[in-house]
Amino acid sequence: MPAATRASGLPWDVRDTVVPTRYWHALPDGRIQCDVCPRACKLHEGQQGLCFVRARRNDQIVLTSYGRSSGFCIDPIEKKPLNHYLPGTPILSFGTAGCNLACKFCLQPGTWIATADGMRRIGDLFADCAEKRALGPGQVGLPRNLRTWTREARPARVSKVFARPYEGELVSLRAASCPPILVTPDHGIFAAHRSDLGTVRKVPAGELTQDHYLVVPKRQPGHDQVVIRSAEWLARLDIA
Repeated sequence: MPAATRASGLPWDVRDTVVPTRYWHALPDGRIQCDVCPRACKLHEGQQGLCFVRARRNDQIVLTSYGRSSGFCIDPIEKKPLNHYLPGTPILSFGTAGCNLACKFCLQPGTWIATADGMRRIGDLFADCAEKRALGPGQVGLPRNLRTWTREARPARVSKVFARPYEGELVSLRAASCPPILVTPDHGIFAAHRSDLGTVRKVPAGELTQDHYLVVPKRQPGHDQVVIRSAEWLARLDIA
């Protein structure tokens, strides 16, 4: 469709998720520098920036997540960086994929992850990534065809698995009938407090108490026969 006939008036189809950007410039060494944030990623053809949503394609910087929301909710206006603007008003907050930070909250490599192919250790998921790239002092792996179960009991595609060095305390979490997991104190855990079980939010692991209930995804019952070999599954866990 020619750009002049697009109903949106934009030079691309609004259904596209890859669109051209404006803030970049070419460097003398042949690379292109993205100028949208202070990271100033300098990219060769085909490379992605630290945010993983801006990339160099066809000698320009493009956004690869246009129109794709990674989450949205109703928030009070007071959470936003606005000064006394319509106080007490609820607003719709939404965010997209991609981040230019390098946060260090982590799971211990032996932590079990509920994937669509069964329980697997997160360290093994990283090791199985065919492509790995340096990211600060650590690495990021790009898995293929990896899906995990979300807190809504739906499968979701995993785009990145991170491995980072860490020194410090770990928090051990153990919910009823679940094996313990070790995480850094600032790792966000989906949980609900006893006083309001209907509200699930991300709570830093170091702030969880025995008054919190962890969210555990469950598959919905179906009509197919399910065979669970408990002895075989439990033999894979390092529990006494």
